[in-house]
Amino acid sequence: MARTVHRFDIGPAGKDITLPHDATVIAVDHGPIPGLIDVWVLLDTNAPTQARRFTYTGTGHPVPEDAHHIASTPRHGDTGLVWHLFEIRQG
Repeated sequence: MARTVHRFDIGPAGKDITLPHDATVIAVDHGPIPGLIDVWVLLDTNAPTQARRFTYTGTGHPVPEDAHHIASTPRHGDTGLVWHLFEIRQG
């Protein structure tokens, strides 16, 4: 087992990320590029992988069907915005 932490960025259109089934999101925050959030994932690099779909939405905005809440960002200092990360369950 080779457990490591990896960082991914996710835009407002969402993103498919190839991860092990049991990979765990351990942190989410505003990214350095406006419109992207950064997500840190703990995963076993030797485990079998699958595509997993992630997206985010702002407070007060619609949440996609079949979406499972993963985490929310801290309030952004300049804008006060909070983004909510969801995984879209496949099949």
